[in-house]
Amino acid sequence: AKKSCGVPRVHTMPSLQTSQVIIGPSSASVRSKSEKNVAGAVATDPEKFLYSLLKSQELLPEHVSKVYALSMTNYFLEPTPELVAAYDNTVTGAVRSEDLTAIRSLHAKGHPLQCCNRFGESIVHIACRRGSARIVRFLLDDANVSIRVRDDFGRTPLHDACWTKDPAFDVMRILIEREPDLLFVSDKRGHTPLQYVRRDDWRLWCKFLSEFSLEKLIPSKYLFDLMTKQDPPVKQ
Repeated sequence: AKKSCGVPRVHTMPSLQTSQVIIGPSSASVRSKSEKNVAGAVATDPEKFLYSLLKSQELLPEHVSKVYALSMTNYFLEPTPELVAAYDNTVTGAVRSEDLTAIRSLHAKGHPLQCCNRFGESIVHIACRRGSARIVRFLLDDANVSIRVRDDFGRTPLHDACWTKDPAFDVMRILIEREPDLLFVSDKRGHTPLQYVRRDDWRLWCKFLSEFSLEKLIPSKYLFDLMTKQDPPVKQ
């Protein structure tokens, strides 16, 4: 069974009367328009493209603040002696070599796959950096590993999934379906994951984002409040 993050996905902007007007029937037309924009001659920064989609439907205000991963409390898993001890050469080697059989065997034997080094880098970071969709899916779906992890630079698995030679769309689709909030979370330098994609691939990334319905991309109320400088609710 998948873990539930317990954070409501849909928030209501003050100017909206009903969420159905925005994320119901109209989301298809917005997606259609965005796909036409992608086909245009000018490549668009995918982060700006994402924000413009949400702002055009009043799902984000015009001005939002950066949310830094290192400043978010009670949201990410923190390195513990147990998590660090489980981050050994056997499991990291299996992930780096994309040996799913070995990873399945480790999981069956009870080896913790929710693990990281002392800097917070997890095996999910490694799998995402290598663009290993089948490894990422196993870790999330079968081993129930959380992607609410960050390294000491504030990079989440989405940062690594965007920092690949070729677009790792299969990996990103898995991650966005699980934790879309992480699209809006910045590392220590103030960069969100989409700011790590190669400029040559901007058009492809915008097309990828346009394939999602808007309700799959909007930040949770918790993150929305951080982005708009409202007092966030207490996390459980």
